[in-house]
Order: sequence, then C-alpha cells, then structure tokens
Amino acid sequence: MLPVDLRGSPFDARFKAWLVALTERFRAGRREAVQLAHETFGVRLSVGTMSNIEKQASEVIAAAVTEAIRHVQKQDVMHMDETSYRQQGKRTWM
Repeated sequence: MLPVDLRGSPFDARFKAWLVALTERFRAGRREAVQLAHETFGVRLSVGTMSNIEKQASEVIAAAVTEAIRHVQKQDVMHMDETSYRQQGKRTWM
C-alpha cells in the first residue's frame, strides 16, 4: 500500500508511483515518462509536474530510507560477493 502522503494532486498514488518507477527504477527520462503517461493512459502532464511528483515521492520515503541506512550501518557484514571460482578443482566462493 502506498503512503497517503502521495496525494494532493489530480493524480492518484498508484499513478504517481508508476511514474516514479519509470524514472527511478527503469531510468526513463522525465520527458519519456511524460510521453509514456500520455501514450499509455491518455494523461497529459508537464515535465515540471513530473519533477514535482518525484520530489514529493522522495520526501515521503525519506524517513524509511534513513532508517534502512542506519540498520545497514549497524550490521557486521554490509556486502557479500557470491562470485564463485575454482580452487584445487573445487568450486568455492569469495
């Protein structure tokens, strides 16, 4: 479920999340996201509106991101590499 804080515009939270996923997760440019919104759903929005939606989403998740960073920093192991290699004919990992 998306945070209620993503409200406050004519676009619902799911649509905003879809737009942000395009630009953040799938690395589409803002102009591409705006174009896809129009081609897929017939929704017209400006690049400035797209930027405002991204900013709003960043603000909504800021506390969760900070909490996740603090949690990771407290862990004994922060990175594991599961690259395998052969040593004396046997597969082993780093």
